[in-house]
Amino acid sequence: MKLNKLMTASMVGLALLAATPVACADDVTGDNANSLTTTQQSNQSAPTFNNGGQSVQTKQLSKPYMVFGAGLSDSERQQVAQVLAGNSSAANFTNLTATGQDYGQYVGNGQATTDSAMISSVALQPADPGTGINVSIKDFDGKDNITQVTPQQYAMAAACAGVKDMNIVVTANTSVSGTSALTGVYKALAVDGIQLNSKNTTAANGLLQATQPAVQANQGDSQYSGKLVQAVLAVAQQVAQDRQNGKMDSAAEIQSMLMKQLQKQGIAGETPQSAIAQIVQALVNFEHAPVAKTSTVVNTIKNVQHNVANNQNGNMINANDWKDAHMNFFERLWKMIVHAVNVYILRHNPTKDASTEKSQEDQNSGVSAASSTASSSEVQSSSAAQDQSTAGDEQSSGVIQKQSTQKQDEKAPASQDNDQQASGAVNQQ
Repeated sequence: MKLNKLMTASMVGLALLAATPVACADDVTGDNANSLTTTQQSNQSAPTFNNGGQSVQTKQLSKPYMVFGAGLSDSERQQVAQVLAGNSSAANFTNLTATGQDYGQYVGNGQATTDSAMISSVALQPADPGTGINVSIKDFDGKDNITQVTPQQYAMAAACAGVKDMNIVVTANTSVSGTSALTGVYKALAVDGIQLNSKNTTAANGLLQATQPAVQANQGDSQYSGKLVQAVLAVAQQVAQDRQNGKMDSAAEIQSMLMKQLQKQGIAGETPQSAIAQIVQALVNFEHAPVAKTSTVVNTIKNVQHNVANNQNGNMINANDWKDAHMNFFERLWKMIVHAVNVYILRHNPTKDASTEKSQEDQNSGVSAASSTASSSEVQSSSAAQDQSTAGDEQSSGVIQKQSTQKQDEKAPASQDNDQQASGAVNQQ
């Protein structure tokens, strides 16, 4: 009994003193992935953030986006675009670039990184209301180059940042950690008119990084990441609900919730104690973020938990099939209206046959597609012209091909890692 009390007290102490991992960009790979540096943070106050914004995503994306890491050359961007587009056309996506400065703004709590460190890229599109977040990682040239982050971790972080109802695909043309990929998601939202509060995105990135050591320690178990994410999301949901009810959970209470969820998932013994302490602190930071005060995040977390439970072994959507990626805003709006009308009719006509309901919805959707052909063509032509103009601007920007010495910096060679470890350097970039 005394030993148990001592262990519990020690765990609480670790949770309170455990630091939020320093933001690490994509140049942290290989063995360096398991040596995240930390800084001590007092439990007396919530973390400090610099930027404001919305607590949660308040509307769907108006169109699909591709966001490329700034470290890619023009030719590399074209190759990555083909991978991200899958069976769709890259011309259907609006192109953006995620820079080192963007990383500091959206996930690094003001700590920018170099553009050359930004390698991982994302494509994203709006999903149907109530779908939640689905994420897939695509191989590049037959190789999975995202070495640290799983689809389930991406979905967890996006949900806790305030993102909702979105399909996300991640890839990289060389081996990288993948930790900067969500920068692209947040930047696309901002360009689309949805600037998420930086407290949320930083806290969510902290959850992603806090789960990394445990996921890395259990790489041999394909279901571990999904189980861990379910456990963490269950606690995040409870913490958010408690805060909305006027209760702030202590670190000890959050730790107790987490241990129960880890036991429920059957992975308590496989999760390192040091990782548990980091996750507890990350959940404390999430509790203090504005997103935890919203009912939207609770609903999104529930949807993501369902998605993760159904896809514990890996990708959560078919990354080659962008559903309705070609559809313009007016077509999507009409589809949502038809769906809402049919749901209303069904609820007020309980005897109505479900198959008849679906048939009517299909017919209405067909009418909407026919009636919006002209406007759809105009919008798509305008979008294509804009994409071509954007591509032309990017190609004419005078971007110089990266030299081999710069590539070595991105891939963090073993000799450099050894020098950094020997000198006690804490900079992960």
